[in-house]
Amino acid sequence: MLHRTFPGAPESIETTSAWITTTVDAQQSRISLADAVQVGSALVAAALHHTPRDGSFEIKLLPMPDGGLVILVKDPNAPAAPRPGGWAEVSRRVRAFGTTTSPEGGHIAWCELPQAVSP
Repeated sequence: MLHRTFPGAPESIETTSAWITTTVDAQQSRISLADAVQVGSALVAAALHHTPRDGSFEIKLLPMPDGGLVILVKDPNAPAAPRPGGWAEVSRRVRAFGTTTSPEGGHIAWCELPQAVSP
């Protein structure tokens, strides 16, 4: 498991995208890097709606035994109603997704990416 905490600032979308890119590439993961960045960015953008500017959110990358990857983002507040936008596109790129309330407080959203299909 790879874990990092980021500030609740809009710039964190770009920063987490770079972290995901570097981390997934270094792990020689068998998932689509483009899908990981797009899904991770969508989860982070949603988390920023629940995270104060002086707060922070956590992101975890969990490699799966079958070559997939779970991206999990935890923010400090309760979930809000879904916002319209890119979730239809995200849902086409993932094997599973969901949300839950953290036992320590806060909201967790996650997506599981499958192993990329080789041409």
